[in-house]
Formats: sequence, structure tokens, C-alpha cells
Amino acid sequence: MIRKQICRIHYAWIVLGVTFVSLISTASVRSVSGIIIQPLEQEFGWSREQITLAISINMLLFGLAGPFLGRMTDSFGPRAIAIAAMSLISLGVTGTLWMTQAWHFFLLWGVVVGTGSAGTSMVLASTIVSRWFQQRRGLALGILGAAMSAGQLIFTQLIMHLNTDFGWRAATLFAAVVIGCVALPLVLFLMVDSPAQKRLKPYGETGLSPLQTNPSPHPMQIPLRSSGFWLLTLSFGICGLTTSGLIQTHMIPHGLEHGFSGNTMALSLGVMGATDIIGTIASGWICDRFGALRPLAVYYLLRGASLLILPYINSRDDLMIFSVIYGLNWLSTVPATSMLAANMFGKQNVGVVFGWIFFAHQLGAAIASYGPSIIHSLAGDYAITFTVAGAFAVLSTGLVLCIRPDEINKATIERHPEAGQKISTFNFTLHHASLIVADTDVSLRFYCDILGLQQTDRPDLGFPGIWLQLGDQQIHLLQLENHDPITGRPEHSGHDRHIALSVPELSPVQDILDKSRIAYTLSRPGRNALFCRDPDGNALEILQLIK
Repeated sequence: MIRKQICRIHYAWIVLGVTFVSLISTASVRSVSGIIIQPLEQEFGWSREQITLAISINMLLFGLAGPFLGRMTDSFGPRAIAIAAMSLISLGVTGTLWMTQAWHFFLLWGVVVGTGSAGTSMVLASTIVSRWFQQRRGLALGILGAAMSAGQLIFTQLIMHLNTDFGWRAATLFAAVVIGCVALPLVLFLMVDSPAQKRLKPYGETGLSPLQTNPSPHPMQIPLRSSGFWLLTLSFGICGLTTSGLIQTHMIPHGLEHGFSGNTMALSLGVMGATDIIGTIASGWICDRFGALRPLAVYYLLRGASLLILPYINSRDDLMIFSVIYGLNWLSTVPATSMLAANMFGKQNVGVVFGWIFFAHQLGAAIASYGPSIIHSLAGDYAITFTVAGAFAVLSTGLVLCIRPDEINKATIERHPEAGQKISTFNFTLHHASLIVADTDVSLRFYCDILGLQQTDRPDLGFPGIWLQLGDQQIHLLQLENHDPITGRPEHSGHDRHIALSVPELSPVQDILDKSRIAYTLSRPGRNALFCRDPDGNALEILQLIK
């Protein structure tokens, strides 16, 4: 009986567990940064600006390498990238044990560890979740986001004790051992790139086995022309400015200067990690059920309010209250942002698209890691830094609320005034057309990769499906049982029920259909139009607008 229950566990959860351990392990390295600042100052005589510059290089390369490693992950699979990244981190961290010059720290911690860290980040997590989960994606992303918090909860106090009792080298070596001897073997033996390698469907997939959807050859062409992409990227940049670069680097020095002990500050970060586990998993659950935009705005508002009061906290009890409030929404932004990126620009491209969004996050983190050191040297404390960070977090709330689903495609879809003309005495307009499909992944390949349409947010309706945005109108693809016959339909789709799409120029559409070997017929009355069918036999007319 027990054996049967174990067999029912979808392998997606095994992959999720391995990824969870990998992210927890690499979080141990990030826990080291803020703890060893003062020991490095004392042993080597380096200035705080020098030390935090190396940490800033780490965070910057952590983000800058993300899009390129994300592209490689999309193309070659997450397993190979994770193995290479964790090997690089282990070597870089171990190398710091023998450093004697500041440039050694810049090279090893800044360049080597920073580049490797990009391969074991939420870019990797987003790619894995997009490949392995058709349903519960928000929950899965929340669990992986919580892994970073769990790593902080597990390792911060332990590393602080190692640093206090045995020195910074013992703390650093511990982080290298955790990655090289625990996480890396799990990835080697248990990580699998895609469900197809296990002859499985993604978790929650109920249709036919999907075709392998290849990454787009130019995945950033559409996002770069989308206002939604830039708003999401800028808000996530502020996310980095107000979390990892700021808190993980400067929270402990700030607390020590306010009379708190090192163990109290480690406990504070641990409490943040514990509450963030709850907040991040809850965020994924919320996004699965209510969408991602408005919850994301609320998260930034709460973060801004908590940072604005931080400079005025002077008691241990108040510090713990702050840690709970701030911790609940530390990484809750990650599932929401990743889901929006996948929904807007396609899960087959989520590695590179979210990689660039994550680069903005790490750019903000790098600024927050180094900038406060300069402000601290001028002002003597961190009060100005935390006040400015809180104001920026509140600004992110407004940026997120400016993201509208109907703006996502303005860069690629020409909107026409006549589409919104009112008809009849009830002012009807066409909102959407619904088509039944057997498999959403197969349909995505046709509608998004070939025709270039874009996904928009879709609530959980109890069955799989996709919403596509075309100006003010939509196409809803419903993955349900089809009671209409697929065979025996008219050869010429113009003699069948169909939906019509307009384009400024028809010839580029003909070219892509020819390259994709999709059959079509031209309009028989001589109009500049063609007819084709999607993989499920639904008929489409594509016509060139009369200029």
C-alpha cells in the first residue's frame, strides 16, 4: 500500500525538492557576506567600501550572468547549468581561504562566486517550474522562493556562531562544503531536465503529450517593446534595492552600531527568513487564485512602510516585530513577478526574459550593497539609506499598478479604432472568441511562436487554458473535451466557421507559415487573405487591412 502511494508522487515534486535543496545551499553563501565584513576589516585592514565593492560585484554579476545562463538553461536544460554553477561557487568560496589582497576578494567572491550564483537563482527555479508544472505554478514558485529564506533561517545563526568561535574562514568553508557535498550530488543523481525524459506530462497536464516547444530565436524582441516588461523590470530592480543588497549586507552592521549584539542581529535575520517562508509560499497560493498584479503592489507597499520605520527601532522587541513584518513580504514578490513574466512572454522563453528582469533586481542589489557604505561614511549611520529605500518601495507599488494586460501587446499588435466601435442599441463590442484545444502547449507553439500572439493573465477556472490578447479583444483557448468532429471538415477553411485576424501586411505571415510547413489556402474571391487551421482543426482567416 505504501509503495503504491509513493509511486503516485509525480516526479515534478522530486525535481522541485532537489531545486529547493540547491537554493537553500547557495543561500548559505549569501548569509556569509554581511557576517564577515567586520572580520575582514580587522584582519586585512580593508575599508568597508572595498569589502562591499566586492559584494556589489558579486550581486551585479549574479544578475548580469542571469539572462545568458537563462538562455543556456532554456536551450541545454537546467541540470547541466546547475552542476556547472554549483561547482563554480564551491571553487570560488574555497579559494577565499587563501586570499591576502583585496583584489583576490574581488576576483573570487565578486567574479567567480557571483557568476556561479546566477546559475542557482530564481531564474533556474522559474525555468524548472515552467517545464514541470502545468498547474500549481504559483505554489511551486513560492516554495522555491521560500528556499532562499529557509537557507537564511538555517544558516545565518550557525554561520555567525562559526565566525564568532572559529573565525571567518570556518564560516566560509562551511558554506562551500554544504554546496559541494550536499546539493551538487543531489543534482547529479536526481535532477531531470524535462518531463519528456521521464516519459511524463507536466504536473497537472491532462491533455495529449505536448510537443517540445523550442525557445524563440529572438525572445527579447517583443518584451523590449512592451511597457509591461519595463514596468515589471523597474519594479523588480527596486525589489533588489530594498532587500538582498540592503538588508543582507548592511542590516547586521546597522544593528551592531545601534547596540544590538551579533547574535541578536543573526536572530533578526533568522526571524525574517522564517516568516518569509510563510509569506513566499502564501504569495504563490494567492497568485494561483487571484492573479499576480494587485498582490504584488500590496507587497511593495508593506515593504516600504516597514523600511521607513526601521531607523527609529532601538529595542529588541521592536526589532523582532520589524523582522516579522518585513520578512512576510521579503521574497513574496518573486512568485508574482515570475508568473507575470511567464504569462506575458511565454514559458518557453522564461529563462532569458526573467533573467533580464532578475538582472535589474541584482543591479538594484549591487547599488544597495555599495551605495550605503558611501552614505554611511558621510552621514555616520544608515538612517538616510533606509528612508530612501522605503520611499522607493512605495514607488514600486505605483509602477506595478500601471501594468495593464491590454498594454502588453501594444508594441507588436496594431490597434484599430474600428475594433471598439459600438453596435446595436446595447453598445455591444466583441470581447473574445473561444476555441477548444487538446493541448495548450501545442497551441502555444502555433499561436505564440509562429503567429506571434501574446498571453495575458488568466484566472484559475478549474481547467487548463490560455488567454491571448489582440488589442482590446482576446482569444480564449480552452483545454476541454471536443465534441465536434475534427475530420471531414471543408478543405477550404473559408467554407467553415472561423475567426478572422487582421494584419498590416500579409506576406510575412505567409513566410512564417511556409517555414513552419503549415498548409493554407488563399482567398478565392481575390481578397488579400489566407485561411489555415491550428493544430486542433480550428479555422483561421488572416487578412491584410485595406490601406
